[in-house]
Amino acid sequence: MRNRPGRDIGGGAGGVVSGPANEQLARDVDECKVAIKKLAESVTTVKNVLDRKLNEEIRTREKDSEKLNAAVDSMKKK
Repeated sequence: MRNRPGRDIGGGAGGVVSGPANEQLARDVDECKVAIKKLAESVTTVKNVLDRKLNEEIRTREKDSEKLNAAVDSMKKK
């Protein structure tokens, strides 16, 4: 398996050849892990905000519905 021309990253007797390419690959993997963690935190934040907004909207609509039902009931009594 070749990552870049002339640099083995797999195979061989020991599996992975150490060197600049391997160190760069390790740094790239670490950077990806950090980026994935930040993305997961952002997704969680967006989910929480949307859940809160949705619940607020549900409460508002339920209150409006109760008001309309009360208005209809009062009109029926007249």
